[in-house]
Amino acid sequence: MKKLLSIALVFLLFSFSKNQKPKFAVRFKTPKILKQSWNDFDRTFIPKKGETIADVGAQEPSLAFYLLGKYDSITVVTQDIDTSFISDYKINVIKNLYGKYDKKYLTMKIPFVLGNKNSTNLSKNYFDAILLTRVYHEFSFKSATINDLSACLKKNGKLYVTEDIATEKGIKRTDCENDYVLEEDLVRDFIAGNFLFEEENELSTTTDFLGKGNKIETKQVVFIFKKK
Repeated sequence: MKKLLSIALVFLLFSFSKNQKPKFAVRFKTPKILKQSWNDFDRTFIPKKGETIADVGAQEPSLAFYLLGKYDSITVVTQDIDTSFISDYKINVIKNLYGKYDKKYLTMKIPFVLGNKNSTNLSKNYFDAILLTRVYHEFSFKSATINDLSACLKKNGKLYVTEDIATEKGIKRTDCENDYVLEEDLVRDFIAGNFLFEEENELSTTTDFLGKGNKIETKQVVFIFKKK
């Protein structure tokens, strides 16, 4: 009898844990920290009233919450290919967390779209602006993804690409297995994908230590493109 009860208890515990939502770390614990972290973003992107914006490769909903908290009458859609980074559940948890500090966060609506390596799955000819924040180096199929981004923008829509730029080719990033991006390669790829290059703005310079005494200096740049 005891053995049967033990088996039943293990089964119940397993079923309970399986149905629980995964825990995750919230990067920015309060709206104040959120604002401080994203404040420099306004140097390159200030949305207009009524605009619909997509944060592609969002990884987390922090930029969406920042924009909606600062600007009125805009819509921000988040997109990623990995639900371990972002999901409707994670958006709602952070919404409730920020809502403890300011009730306006409780009314925010942030749709999440799950894409894949070939397609964003975003609506076509729909967005006024698309934001790519340090995600271009992760593209597995650059041509297909860039063409898809162009198709999702309205006529004359803008694309804002933030990336860490190196001056030497073939250097591995310290945070993933991909190489640092070269400016000429990035600009060339987007021009080939139905975009016009407009301008670039340097945000910061960083020194990364690669080991064995080697180091590399990179600059974080925002490139602004317009759909042809």
